[in-house]
Amino acid sequence: MEKEKLPVDEDQLDADEIETPESKNLKRYGYRSADNTLIIEFKNGARYEYPDVPRELFDQMRHADSAGSFFAQRVKNDFQAKRLEKQNARA
Repeated sequence: MEKEKLPVDEDQLDADEIETPESKNLKRYGYRSADNTLIIEFKNGARYEYPDVPRELFDQMRHADSAGSFFAQRVKNDFQAKRLEKQNARA
């Protein structure tokens, strides 16, 4: 199943709270309370939104020893992802 792609501003992360963990794979992640969405940005530049993630899960991820491992074990396969596609640079 192909993941839906949404446009994204290259520098902005559309989230209320943003974390920048020490991680091998995660560059940063955030949470948007208005629609309970977890946003993940990987160091390779790929970004994904995970709708309907409970706030408690985001809080647990923030306090986990490894945000990357927590994401892989508790989010990645349990919530549907929407890939965010980078917009072309504007002239």
